[in-house]
Amino acid sequence: MGVDVVHDPDQDSTDFGKCLDYIQNHYNSPSSPGELADHVVTIFVYNALGGRVDHAFHSIHQLHLAIPKKGSQRRKIFLLSEEGITFLLAKGENQISLPKEVFGPACGIIPVGGPSVITTNGLVWDVTDWETTFGGKVSTSNVLKEEVVKVFTTEPVLFTVEIKAATL
Repeated sequence: MGVDVVHDPDQDSTDFGKCLDYIQNHYNSPSSPGELADHVVTIFVYNALGGRVDHAFHSIHQLHLAIPKKGSQRRKIFLLSEEGITFLLAKGENQISLPKEVFGPACGIIPVGGPSVITTNGLVWDVTDWETTFGGKVSTSNVLKEEVVKVFTTEPVLFTVEIKAATL
């Protein structure tokens, strides 16, 4: 049917990881060897969190693999479902625009890569210098108060927010 089939023999990668690498290599190629592309490849992945829990964790793992290392190209991945959108917030200050007609009200900030200290502004239950870690406190079931939410985090954290059904 005219579709290219690419064989990647790497048995230490999943099909999802191979697909992300293919996109990165073919749509963000530098113009000459050793030069980095000057833009971020933005990838929206639909239904990456439904079904098996191990697959959902692998999708979240891919968000962490997309964090740029020194000398690497940049990639931003958004995991979409009928219920919401999930993405990684970078270490430092993050500002997220969340129009009320599209997003909310529920949201959460999850420390999947390890402990972090967060400060938020724009949520019903804002926190200041709040340590979040698995086995400790985790910010689930929060609610958007403002259309612009600010999150300062000492380490990358997962941000997830509902998408209103009428917008799909």
